Order: sequence, then C-alpha cells, then structure tokens
Amino acid sequence: MANVRAINALLARHAGVWRVRGAKSVSLSGRRWFSVTCPDHPPASPPPLPLSHTMRASIALAEQRQRPVRGPYADRLEVERAVDSVENGGPTRAMRLLGAYCHYTERGAQPGEPRPDPLMGEFGRAFTDHMLECAFRQGEWQAPRIVPRHALALDPGASSLQYGLQIFEGMKVYRPKRPHWNAPTPDVVRLFRPLENMRRLYRSAARLALPLFDAHAMLQLLEEYVRVESAWVPQCDADEEGLTPALYLRPTLISTDARLGVRRPSEALFYVIASPALGSYYSSSNNTAAAGVTLFATDAFARAWPGGVGDAKCGGNYALGLVAQELAITEGCQQVLWLDAQQRVTEAGVMNFFVVFDDGAVCTPPVDTGMILPGVMRDSVLQLIRSGTVGAAPGGRAWRVHERALPIDELTRGIVSGRVVEAFGTGTAATISPVAGIRYREREYRFEARARPLSTALKRALDHICYGDESALEAHPWLHPVYGSGRPAAASASHTQFG
Repeated sequence: MANVRAINALLARHAGVWRVRGAKSVSLSGRRWFSVTCPDHPPASPPPLPLSHTMRASIALAEQRQRPVRGPYADRLEVERAVDSVENGGPTRAMRLLGAYCHYTERGAQPGEPRPDPLMGEFGRAFTDHMLECAFRQGEWQAPRIVPRHALALDPGASSLQYGLQIFEGMKVYRPKRPHWNAPTPDVVRLFRPLENMRRLYRSAARLALPLFDAHAMLQLLEEYVRVESAWVPQCDADEEGLTPALYLRPTLISTDARLGVRRPSEALFYVIASPALGSYYSSSNNTAAAGVTLFATDAFARAWPGGVGDAKCGGNYALGLVAQELAITEGCQQVLWLDAQQRVTEAGVMNFFVVFDDGAVCTPPVDTGMILPGVMRDSVLQLIRSGTVGAAPGGRAWRVHERALPIDELTRGIVSGRVVEAFGTGTAATISPVAGIRYREREYRFEARARPLSTALKRALDHICYGDESALEAHPWLHPVYGSGRPAAASASHTQFG
C-alpha cells in the first residue's frame, strides 16, 4: 500500500511536464552530479509538454526503483584517439571525405574544390572516427569513454536482441555558413536544443525499463564527443541554399543483460555514433527535398495505439513501419500517413504532421494521447509560430495553432475545397519537409507547389538560427555552442561551457 501511495505521489509530480534541473553542480564523495527533478515551470518558458498517463506512470515507477538518479560522471571521461584520425596536423579522413566542406580543408581556387566523396550526398551512409560509450552495471554508470569506432561485443542472449529493449535519439550539429568562398569563420559548432533530446531519451528509458541517467551529465559527455569529432561537422557557403549540411548524432541505449526472460535489465550500454551529410533525409535518393513528399494514407497498418510506446523513441516503432512504407512506394508515394482506429491522422512517416488552413489556422495532432512522438522540431515549430517569428499569414491574419485531432476525411475534403492549403512534416533528420500530395482510397489529393508560405518561412527561420554567421546567435536559447581551438588534436575536457 505504501508503494501505491508513493507511485501516486510521483504521478502527481509528473502531471504536467518532465523537466530537468541541474545547471549547478554538487559535490558528493568527490563526484560531480546534477540533480534531476520536476520543478514548476518558469513563467517565461513555453507551455509544458503534456505527457500521457502511461508515460507518467512509467517515469514514476522507474524513479521509484532507481533512486537517486545519478551519473554518468563527466569528470571520469577517458579519451582514446583513433590512430589515423589526425595526421600531419589535420583530420585526414574527415578532410578526404568532406572535401571543401570540411572546416579545416585548404580550399581550392574554385568553389566546391576539393570535391567531397559521393557518400556525403546520402543521409546516414558515412560514419565518423570515434564513438562515445558508457556502461551501466551493478546499479551505477561506469566511467564513460570516447574511443575509436568499433563493433559491439554483445551476448546473443542480450535482451536488447531478444526483447527489443533499446531506445535512441536523433540530433544534429551545425556549423555557421561562410559568408562567401574561403571566408574565415570562427571554429564553433552548434548543437540544436540537445537537452530536449536528453529529456526525451530519459522518458523513453523509463517507458522501456532501461536505466535512468542525469540529463545534464549526458549533455556534458555529448559536448566532449562533438569536440573530438568537430572536423566532421560540414560547412558550406551562404549562397549554397540547396545544402543543409550537419553532423547527425545517434545516442543509443540498449540492454546488455544476457539472460533469457522478460525482466528489467541490470546491465546496459549507452553509446553515441555520428554520421555527416550534406543533404537532408529526403534530399538524396528520393529527390524530394524541394518537390515535397507524397504520403499514402492507410488504416491497414498501425504505428501506435493507446497505452503503447508511440511517444517513446524505440526501434520497434520504426521496424513495424517498413512493410507499410514499401506498400506506399508501390502506390507511387514516399511515406505513410499514419491513421488511428478512428481514422484520424497521427504522423507522416517518421515525422510529426502539420496542416495549414486558408484562414491562418495551423493544426497538428496532440501528443498527450501517447500515440505521437513529441518531436523537438515539432515543439520548435510551435514556438516559432506562436511567437510571431515567422510573420503573418497571407492576408495579414495571425497564425493560430490548434493541437487537435484531425480526421482524414476532414483533411481530404479540405484539400478539395481549397480550405487546406498546405501540409508539412517536421523532424530532426528531415527538418521541414513539405507535402506534395496525399493518396487515400485510390484517389490523389495534390497541393500547389508554390503555395507554401508557412513551411517556407519556418525553414528560413530555422536555417538562420542553425547556420547564421552572426556571433550573437551563440547566445540563442536553442543553441548549445561547442568551441574549438584550431585543428583538433585531442579532446579538452576542461574547455566546456560547463567549466
């Protein structure tokens, strides 16, 4: 009975939003750690993220079992450099693959020289030299390490393989664009809202019974990892509008518990790998970055359901969509427009979904149902629209955001009548991806390619934040700058904004 009361008390704490506090470090037995709590939301902050009851219960139960939540500890970080990652004072492999788009490359006389490797035009094909890894054993996080990228040694009975106990995140690191060819720029890269990703990873860990962690401590480790791999953050010129270069980070947490039987794991591994790309998620093989994606709406497959894991970022959510995506491709589309049991739109492929009406209303499905992943880019878009940063709607009307259910019949009727004028998806990999059309019940519903005022304005605003060359942007609340010091030779655990 006492346990039930404790869980109910914890649930009450999580009635609104999961927040992480800990900018101030505390000394405990010689270790640096950051407290993880759920404080009241400051008046100037955006609206709290509504969590489903299932997610709140999962967090409460996880925290009841693992108290206090500490580690990993950044002051224990060990760094081992890859033998061939830095030679002759320069990051040789990064310069060879990125060519002129590596910040440290001696550029040729003509823009774009030396040429990058063709792999750089495809999302997720090439990987950097190092990985960050940290094991969880005997109830605590072990010393984190940055080491040369290697294959994992995993027991065949590990519950991550047997029962799908694994979660991950997707993040991007940006480098300011050069004003013009060969113009010198500061050696700084920018993580975009990384603490929000760590908060979501925390929630996913709670939902899938994986070990909890200190989000601020994880961010410190990410910063050091980005500094080691800073040569891999590509850079282009301001006039190269078709390029969206970035270093994509993939933080992953898996169970390494080698025991058959469905249970909360006692051992786990957190690791981060990185992949550079010059294009967005849809800009290479599908050739749809500018034209927009086409969506196949179907109720034959379900991505998520009430009480499930739709609001957690776990591999199973993506694996179950592969067959549906193949079906969409056979129908001449790129992605699936997911519907729930009531024929309401939930997500578009691996993206959150937005619809724009002719009266300035902007509609996106709510996240408190537990069926939709609360995207960091989704939240950023909502804040940009609500703040007026993207200007007014056509005709001078103000944009109005509605987080509500959107039946597929309302969407298709709106496209036919002209009330629905635009649709787009948002996500870390895709950023802002316009929708060119929707196929539903053997009928095509197309949007005018030129009528994309909101998604165009949003992409312009986000690109300015991520790529703008003004030094003042380093103080933007969404950016977490990581400063370099010339060509990378070794990690500097002391050169962080945390001190």
